[in-house]
Amino acid sequence: MIVGRSTIKKIRYLSVEEAEWFHDRILELTGGERGDLAKANLEFVLEQVKGVVEGLDREKAVVKKAAFLLHSLVTLHPFINGNKRTAFEVVDAFLELNGYVLRAKTDEIYRVLSDLGAGKASEAQVEDWIATNLAKKSKGRARGS
Repeated sequence: MIVGRSTIKKIRYLSVEEAEWFHDRILELTGGERGDLAKANLEFVLEQVKGVVEGLDREKAVVKKAAFLLHSLVTLHPFINGNKRTAFEVVDAFLELNGYVLRAKTDEIYRVLSDLGAGKASEAQVEDWIATNLAKKSKGRARGS
């Protein structure tokens, strides 16, 4: 679809295998018990995110989908260990695939993930946090620079 001079890019998604790769890598680096608690939950979330929101502009849709991913992967607990860490890395990769980065400080990321894990943050609150900290990815710049 062409709008004015720019082409609207299709939203890209991670596969189950890619999410599992992130999980395995995180546990290699930071430790924790390996294994799936409910692989069907991972498959469900990664499929359902594709149907989240219709009719929004691309950036708003990406934010809503990222919030859904983060909230769902933390609360549906697909892995024995590392759910919050994996959820964050999956969302970070999803955003980068779609041309965005999060510009949040590490302690703020930990707070949001902790609040999610404790049931103190709603999907709407996560969406607001992502929208507030979202930036378009700069070509040639490393994440966080």
